[in-house]
Amino acid sequence: MSIDNSIFSEIPEKNLKKWPSFTVFVSTLLIQITSLMFGFNLRLLTDFQTFILAIILADFILFGLFFVSGYVGMKKRLPTATLYSRIFGNLGCKIVMLLMLPIGLIWMAWMTEMVANSLLGLYPSLNYLYLVILIISVSVLSSIKDIKGMEISSYIQVPIVLLMIITACIRLFVNGVKVADICPLEKINLYQSVSYVLLTWINFLPFYSDYTRFVKSKKDLTLSTGICWGIIYSLVMIAGGLFASCGGNNFDLIKVLRIAGIPVFVAVIIMFLCTWTFNDRSLYAYSIAINFFTGNEINWNTVSV
Repeated sequence: MSIDNSIFSEIPEKNLKKWPSFTVFVSTLLIQITSLMFGFNLRLLTDFQTFILAIILADFILFGLFFVSGYVGMKKRLPTATLYSRIFGNLGCKIVMLLMLPIGLIWMAWMTEMVANSLLGLYPSLNYLYLVILIISVSVLSSIKDIKGMEISSYIQVPIVLLMIITACIRLFVNGVKVADICPLEKINLYQSVSYVLLTWINFLPFYSDYTRFVKSKKDLTLSTGICWGIIYSLVMIAGGLFASCGGNNFDLIKVLRIAGIPVFVAVIIMFLCTWTFNDRSLYAYSIAINFFTGNEINWNTVSV
């Protein structure tokens, strides 16, 4: 199998990123509806003190794990598929890729369905099938060569979604929405809570090296990884826990934003942006895996859908 195409080539020096731009780039993965939902669900399962401590401990562990994975990518400057092929051989790498693809498809389908159902709740006259096609089509069109699709969307999504989260938290706090005294039927302990947080991102660990091959230096890797998993992800999950104070056992972003006094159309924009970047990254990963099978750089995004 030929691997002379650009997907498997080392990264030119001029394309390497310093920590500010790489932090914004990776934060697109973390400032998501899913991160809010993870924090929301964890808050329903444990007390507030355990909730905060579990997030801090787990994110510290995630920082260490992702730094190691990222350091390998930064040193080798090679895509994940190439690294796997050198570790497991071509056949082993194909098996690994084949196992990983269904997981991403499940996440992508869940994210798309959640947004489509939320929009139908607001606008019942919309067609479900057309909504799904529209959501995925935008992701396909933006999932272009290398990291450009996500890089473009990151500078749109990150400030808008982050501003929404901060505004919602401030308004809930000002309006007197306190941390709810939730008494679940079966409360999980600190160890289980830490495990829960770790499981939210542990499956992404092997792929992080595919992103960090664009990082310029070890210093840039340390700063960006620490900021993203040590600070940003912690704060977004804590915000999700605050949203749990709004009541209800199921995560409903539209309901939370309504309680915070934020217009519904803002929630629609947030959902669209998050789904765009979330699915964009899934399609990009699929194209890498499928291109590894074929040995040719072909646009397989449409085929994978």
